Amino acid sequence: MKLEKSLFLNDYFQADQEINNSYFENSTTSVSANSSDLELANEYAPQILLSDGFYPGVDIKDANYPYTDYIPIYVNNVTKRDRKTVDLNLAEAVTYKGVTYGPGNVRLGHLDYIGDPVFRSSDNYLDFSYAWFGTTIENGYKALTLYPTVNFRVFREPTQENPIAVQYWFFYYYNDWFNDHPDDWETMTVFLDANAQPVQAIFSTHYEALKYSWFNVETVNNTHPKVYVSNGGHGSYNRSGNTWYKVIRDNHEGNKEVLNPADYFLLDLKVKEEISTNDNWIWFEGRWGDEDEAPRGPHFRKDAPTTTDWDRANHGPYNPEANCAKRYGANIYGISIRPGPWFWASGYGLDHPWNSASDCRGYESFLTSIIMLLLFN
Repeated sequence: MKLEKSLFLNDYFQADQEINNSYFENSTTSVSANSSDLELANEYAPQILLSDGFYPGVDIKDANYPYTDYIPIYVNNVTKRDRKTVDLNLAEAVTYKGVTYGPGNVRLGHLDYIGDPVFRSSDNYLDFSYAWFGTTIENGYKALTLYPTVNFRVFREPTQENPIAVQYWFFYYYNDWFNDHPDDWETMTVFLDANAQPVQAIFSTHYEALKYSWFNVETVNNTHPKVYVSNGGHGSYNRSGNTWYKVIRDNHEGNKEVLNPADYFLLDLKVKEEISTNDNWIWFEGRWGDEDEAPRGPHFRKDAPTTTDWDRANHGPYNPEANCAKRYGANIYGISIRPGPWFWASGYGLDHPWNSASDCRGYESFLTSIIMLLLFN
């Protein structure tokens, strides 16, 4: 196993043109609305704090692997031209460049192929199990060359009160907590005002999210939000502690190893989108890891997609645009259908989680009062 930054450019720069040296520089200047996406992502890049392993949880640290838990890694660490360690399971037979594949598992030589329209169907899924065939899940993971990476996407929508959303995505190899499954895609977003100054942040924690005013966000130097990662399950919290989902404990004390922004790479998902609309992994609609429990990738990740997911939450989302009815399946990413990050965040109470629809309606009444005050004064 390799686990270092210095080898990254030598190993991947030629093969992945979306990666360039500037992606690995930390911002040292103040930002403005005219700052580039990369400058904004650097300015607000999170500090990642790993947590101790209790039951249910994991402790995979050893003499060669310095972390208690799985860490966010580069997607192509899992499979690359010379490391065919993931299968694509096809629900139906397809033909690609004159060759017929499936149905069933197909071993592709490069992960980006899964975004091709031939392969990207939501009925297909990635099968990670080949990566640990003949060994343990942990050993299969440690056999990979690992590069700590945080993906980001900056969305700009001038019609929003806080028109800039800097969204971070964390790709983990395995969820070893509850409903164990390969792969985890977790996320958090920083909302900026028209001057690119932070106003709010929202953190995804499994079945729900927690939203804070910036002055209530735990940060480093008032710019880098702290992400307390729950052990095994990788929920992104902004507070150290333990959260209980019914009888299942989620430990996010953040008392183990720390990844600062200088310790990982930033990778712009917008660049992935712009490289090609046909064959990039960002467009894959299926599940990452297995058929049933693994999540979908950023473009297709939904907040509380089912009633079961909503019921598992301590503070499920409500929809202020629909009389505060329970909300299912909101987009977290993107602005093409409706403003993903903003609509996602609108379903949660600011600084105080909503416990019921009446809490949400109280928020609606407050907003109405403010609007009326502005209109008639």
